[in-house]
Amino acid sequence: MIEHHVFIGLQMARPKHDNPADFIVSEVMAATGFDRRTVQLIRDRRAGPFGNVGVMERAKTGLYDESTVSELAMASGVHHAGFPLLQALAIVRAYLDENSNHGPAVFSNLDEFEDPRRSRETLSWFHAACKTREARGGKDSGAPVSGDALLVIADRKYVLEDHHQPRFGKPAVPKGVDDTLPLPLCRIVSFDGNQADVVSVPDDFPAGPDFDFREAYEVYHRAYLRAVGLIRVNISLAIRNAFDRVQDMRIERGGPMFRTGGE
Repeated sequence: MIEHHVFIGLQMARPKHDNPADFIVSEVMAATGFDRRTVQLIRDRRAGPFGNVGVMERAKTGLYDESTVSELAMASGVHHAGFPLLQALAIVRAYLDENSNHGPAVFSNLDEFEDPRRSRETLSWFHAACKTREARGGKDSGAPVSGDALLVIADRKYVLEDHHQPRFGKPAVPKGVDDTLPLPLCRIVSFDGNQADVVSVPDDFPAGPDFDFREAYEVYHRAYLRAVGLIRVNISLAIRNAFDRVQDMRIERGGPMFRTGGE
């Protein structure tokens, strides 16, 4: 069990900033499994989160926020599942663009336990991850949980979204469509460096007067069921694992975990 004292201690070996939801490059490396050269390559190519000017400017100071770490963790999962690095980053960026109302860390599936947007005690998604792990005494750390978001890629072309043991029942789909299969998200047309040419379902299947996306589901599900290669990545678990690794690193180094000193 992770004791409360890991959240308090002397100010030693911590980055010189007062926001625990900021990460230094060694923590990014631990979180994602990328080495320093790979992180620098991603930055140099302005790939993934570094296409954002604000993220690049903060990176120049040596700091990375939890959204950046979360997106890199997701891309690491896709990369280690078999996609080249820049393609993995482009796929995750396309996925996030299709879910532009949310920051990457929201896909960690931590809101089931403690939502940092509502709790006065929770300072960040990283804090929520640490508090959840503490409450469980380390049990099930590194394991999938109900509601985890799964990114499914069929034959390196069709991107679908699924969930591990969905918490909210079956999704609403057009009549006659198999609601046990993943939901269509977007189609990868081509890759160009760190960018993916992607077509979303609404653009791929423009709506008519009585259009209900049935054709889109049929096309994507046919691709899914007939795929020679099928990649499935638990992006929620990838983010939680990344936060766990940073927590372990900070515990080992000592120093306060959070601005308040924890409990």
